[in-house]
Order: sequence, then structure tokens, then C-alpha cells
Amino acid sequence: MKAKELIRYVKECVAENWQNSHLWAEGEELLEQIAEHFEYCKECREAFDVMDYPQRTLIDFENQVLSVHPNLSDWICEKRRRFKNDWHV
Repeated sequence: MKAKELIRYVKECVAENWQNSHLWAEGEELLEQIAEHFEYCKECREAFDVMDYPQRTLIDFENQVLSVHPNLSDWICEKRRRFKNDWHV
């Protein structure tokens, strides 16, 4: 999964109010925050893309990756975390 795919998947789920996502509420919230940040931060998108995550669905990504790295600070750069109130979903 690449960053732009993650952004697209999250936007689709948000548009459907996360119906039938089978994700934990905390995972949905974290994915929304990550996707929002990735939309505006090329550096973080590129860092994510380098990891070349093999997961193809958000449920697989949550179960196999987010469960190991459940903190927003694991996914977005320091600069944006300091000003997260300016971009929260």
C-alpha cells in the first residue's frame, strides 16, 4: 500500500461513515489523522511509500501494521504534530 492509496481508501470509508469497515474506532480515527496529514506532507508520504507495505486493505493494514505502531507519532513528522490542532479531522 502506498500513501495515496491509503488516503483514497480512508476518504472512501469516511464518505460512508466507516460502515462495514470492521476496524476498531481507534483505528479509524488514527487512519483519518494519518491520511489527513499525508495529503499535505510530501515528506511523510514518501517515507511511507519507501516502506512498501504489502497490505492491500485497511483491515489488513490495521491488523498487521497499526496494531504494532498505534501512535500517531509513529506516522507523522514532528513539525505537523506540534501544530496538529490546525489540521485535526
